Amino acid sequence: MGKVLAITNRKGGTGKSTTSISLWAGLARLGKKVLIIDADSQHSATVSLFLYFLTEKNSGAGMTGGRI
Repeated sequence: MGKVLAITNRKGGTGKSTTSISLWAGLARLGKKVLIIDADSQHSATVSLFLYFLTEKNSGAGMTGGRI
């Protein structure tokens, strides 16, 4: 069974998306499977990951070793 980690704070601008993306990157480097659910109305984590995968696709394997 997997583990659940929630990054929450009611106030905006506290680094929730940045923290989530940083944790994703670190866990991905360790070969872990990560699911990020972006419930933010600004979709900051979704946009960041979308741009990362667009860049990775055009530049090589990158952090995930080509596994998406």
